[in-house]
Amino acid sequence: MECLPSLYGNTTFIFTDTGTAGAFLELYSQDMERYPLRSLELCIRATNIMTEIYYPSAGPGGDEGPPAVFAGRARPGLSMSNNPWQRVCDQLAQLRNLHELRVWFDSRDLRPWHKRVSETRFFGKLFDVRVPDKRRFVLGLPELPARRGPDTHVLEGQYLEGERLEDAPFTVERGPRPNNWRIHLRSIISAGALAG
Repeated sequence: MECLPSLYGNTTFIFTDTGTAGAFLELYSQDMERYPLRSLELCIRATNIMTEIYYPSAGPGGDEGPPAVFAGRARPGLSMSNNPWQRVCDQLAQLRNLHELRVWFDSRDLRPWHKRVSETRFFGKLFDVRVPDKRRFVLGLPELPARRGPDTHVLEGQYLEGERLEDAPFTVERGPRPNNWRIHLRSIISAGALAG
């Protein structure tokens, strides 16, 4: 019989929303000796307002908080430093036992990814997360279109590519969002085959 030192250190925890991930990390990251979280996966489809908060400011010095279109609305306290995604990033940066982290990100916005997300700002706090092997910290993002002129990439200089990744503690893989339902159904089918 084999005895594992901790189920938390030998399980990959998978989350599909920032609220659940944040609540889990808040609860289990406080005692890293008792809950040595080593492997996490986040597959998040962000709301429009979450990506808009990180959109570069049009004016000087107006870098904090949501764009003016959201001011005075239901969530006036939402800002780059105070939102669910930022809290998850802060909690991930505190996990000293973390050995593997995979984050896939997309947005519910109908506009193309490259026109709505400032990757350097949105994922900036992930530069504080440490994993022993950079290849085991993967940030999955949607593809960027080929450059076809000066206006092709609206947020020029805001993408995680080229020299911006030289000091990154992670690797970026671009492609479609993973289909977690297919993985989940495959697990159910294989478990059913074993039981039958």
